[in-house]
Amino acid sequence: MSITAMSNQADAQSRILARVRALVERGERVPAADIAALFTVADTNALARIARVPRERRFGRAAFYTDASGSDYRAETAESIDAAAQLTGGSYADVIAHMRSTGRIYVSGEGAELFDESLRARLAPRAVAADTWLAVHRAAHEAGIRSIATMTYLTAEHPEAYAAHLEAIRLLQDATGGFAAFVPLPVHNRHHEASYRATPTAHQSLRAVAIARIALDNVEHIGVAPALVGAEVAYIAMSYGADVVDTTITPASVRMLESDAQVGFDLPVLDQSAPSAAAETELVASRLIEARFVPTAVDLTMTPRMDAITREAL
Repeated sequence: MSITAMSNQADAQSRILARVRALVERGERVPAADIAALFTVADTNALARIARVPRERRFGRAAFYTDASGSDYRAETAESIDAAAQLTGGSYADVIAHMRSTGRIYVSGEGAELFDESLRARLAPRAVAADTWLAVHRAAHEAGIRSIATMTYLTAEHPEAYAAHLEAIRLLQDATGGFAAFVPLPVHNRHHEASYRATPTAHQSLRAVAIARIALDNVEHIGVAPALVGAEVAYIAMSYGADVVDTTITPASVRMLESDAQVGFDLPVLDQSAPSAAAETELVASRLIEARFVPTAVDLTMTPRMDAITREAL
């Protein structure tokens, strides 16, 4: 790339950053076209400064983490609900009502992958259709169940696909208000010939978090999964727009693959020798304090726990 081309690119990125920052500071929605452009921005710190505006407007220095309360809920996915509906011939609403009658449930974001049809067909052929995923979550919201939204991102860049995915989440949230949180999920490729394509970079992960916070003005929480991005990136992400550390998400939650490799491993993130889930969540709370955030435990629906211990940041 010539010096002139590089200068023009830098100018274009400066303009998009200035335009988006002005919209965010006024509390106005950022258009999908601008969201796509943000995925081409190289200056992650500039994105972080913009993302901190809505994050701090909502939560200040508060940070949340999932605790051992997952056992209180039975996790369901769009796939399991769709399969039950096909088996019984009932509607999604019927299936969800029956599931609720047998105990407390929540609907995870698993299976969202990327809504782009061509990428989904090529990289996640076993996932339910995007329209099915959205329809199941709409039915859950209409039944009064808050669910989690997700999006996978790859080592290869797909700005338009990412922006379209975020727009679909944003539009459903406008209609139902049922998404409690959004968590971007990096794709892991095991035994990839090129090691640098094994996972997205820290820059790509922090950028995805920041843009999610900027784009999803109607979703309360933006989460990050330390089992997917690594512990250090997860805590740094608190300063890039995220406000939730979600330890319930593992690489098995991501089906999309950039190669034929199979996902079946965990990154060494939190202390894997922790004797219990309670010990692990205590570690998360301690790390949040070290990062100068005020930790608050939440359950799987992102509701603060009555028994949560909120401590002052150092």
